[in-house]
Amino acid sequence: MTLDEGVRTRDGGADVAISFPRAEVIPQLVDATPAVELLIYIFDEKGATAGFKSKRITFDAAARVNSGYVTIREPFDLPPGRYAAKALLRVAGTSAVGFVRRDFTVE
Repeated sequence: MTLDEGVRTRDGGADVAISFPRAEVIPQLVDATPAVELLIYIFDEKGATAGFKSKRITFDAAARVNSGYVTIREPFDLPPGRYAAKALLRVAGTSAVGFVRRDFTVE
């Protein structure tokens, strides 16, 4: 699965945006409650976890458009330092996964 990640830093933290193409997800949604699970981790420069968020994104009939992208934005409050944002996306009920990493600095 293809993931794209953007990080915008700000005073006191960063905003992380994860995007994925619907065309790669929609054909795999076969479960009675079709969803993808998104896990976002923030690690500091020593490898310690500085933040974590998870989202379960469901796709009802109206959301099953097979074009365009889904973008999830999450804010993280962080002190000044160097970080790595890592995201893992999994289509529920399948072995399909995607991973992306972005390094950034909060000043």
